Amino acid sequence: MKYLDKNTPLYSWDELEEIRKEEIKREKAIEMAVEMLKVGLSLDLILKITKLRQDEIENLRKNL
Repeated sequence: MKYLDKNTPLYSWDELEEIRKEEIKREKAIEMAVEMLKVGLSLDLILKITKLRQDEIENLRKNL
């Protein structure tokens, strides 16, 4: 872990938890894309599906 000084971490525990959650989302997205490639979907189609999902998530966040 990086530190600002000897006793002060660069990130708070909450920030580290958020970073880890984002990493997990990316890992799952990569796994999903690999599975899609295995069943024969084109890379363009995978990117469109991923973009649609991201748009849906953003819309849900805005509506809350």
